[in-house]
Amino acid sequence: MISDEVRQLLDANTHFRHDGDSERLMLEHKPRNVEMFTDLPYGGHELHRLDIYRPGTRHGDMLPVILDFHGGGLYHGHKHNTACRDMHLSQRGFAIVNANYRLVPEVSFRDQLTDAIAVLDWMAARCDEYGLDTDRVFIIGDSAATLLDLYLCAVLHSPIVADRLRINPGTGNIRIRAAAGVSGMYRFTGGVHSTAMSYYYEAYFPTLKERIDFDPYLDMDRLMVDGNLPPIYMLTSAEDYLADNTLEFARILQHRHHDYEVRVLPKGLDHALTHDFSVRETGLPHNAEAIQVVDDIAGFFGRYC
Repeated sequence: MISDEVRQLLDANTHFRHDGDSERLMLEHKPRNVEMFTDLPYGGHELHRLDIYRPGTRHGDMLPVILDFHGGGLYHGHKHNTACRDMHLSQRGFAIVNANYRLVPEVSFRDQLTDAIAVLDWMAARCDEYGLDTDRVFIIGDSAATLLDLYLCAVLHSPIVADRLRINPGTGNIRIRAAAGVSGMYRFTGGVHSTAMSYYYEAYFPTLKERIDFDPYLDMDRLMVDGNLPPIYMLTSAEDYLADNTLEFARILQHRHHDYEVRVLPKGLDHALTHDFSVRETGLPHNAEAIQVVDDIAGFFGRYC
């Protein structure tokens, strides 16, 4: 069960961050010549909706796919927060599937994983209709969505992990070729933000059964090894309050000789490059660093097409 104290904390954070997102979204300038299909249902819940963005010059082509799940601590946020960045990615030759998912504390992290699998099943069933090359699928997430991405990859790529977490990997038979994490959280417990994480943990895993199931794979080293994770691109900055999480996960990947790339941008010269700057600034005037990140991610995924 989730305590009232935790619910109040999540509600307060949600209202605060929603106000900031609303102001930024009104100022965004989105790229032109993008073919869009919006609010397509992939399930029965009101949040089971996704958008598809394609380069307007590639109508009818089968394109490699980038699946995006928005950040927001897994308890707030919306696909429109990453739409501008995703439209820019689409112009680099990708079809983008930008999906909402149900949020904690109304559902658990396990439920969110089942939503993510439902999106993949939807993609597999409708790939011809929307020109999605499901043999070339990549995944991107910012902040806490990096955890959704990594656990999803592990469930898809490893029957051992899927069985331990008691999650059906779905019927789409899709494997993820590479992943990208922006200002990633990369952990559910501990770290320099361990106090805040202890509150969130209660919401992510509200039942004892879920905590027991997930406990072995709260160890990111074990998840990486058992889960057969794909190559990973990670982006953070010196002014990102979660930068230590990226560096810690990079050390794990290096220790295991895993295929990865990590970029840590220095402090901005004319403005701070804070948490999630590469998502929030893509459509704003001071977006040079954010656009460079888009190019880097497209280039990294292009290596594995």
